Amino acid sequence: MNLEWLGRRTFWSMQKHYMFGYPNEIQEIGIWKGWTQLLQLGDDSIMRWRWGSGGIVHFLIRETDLKKNYYGDVRLIIDCS
Repeated sequence: MNLEWLGRRTFWSMQKHYMFGYPNEIQEIGIWKGWTQLLQLGDDSIMRWRWGSGGIVHFLIRETDLKKNYYGDVRLIIDCS
């Protein structure tokens, strides 16, 4: 298995990818009250992902749905400049 590509990743290329926690907002859309972030994916040149100009994709779930383990209404938001 060739994992050489992992060595090319830098802190800056990975800092936009997160699971859970507080989202990094570009537009400060402020819809987070009552919602939990499941996953955040930023632009990534190694994966060849581009979400607009330096954008971020957020996968959100209502806190009440997360407590019930109900994932049928997860929302996707693309946040870019």
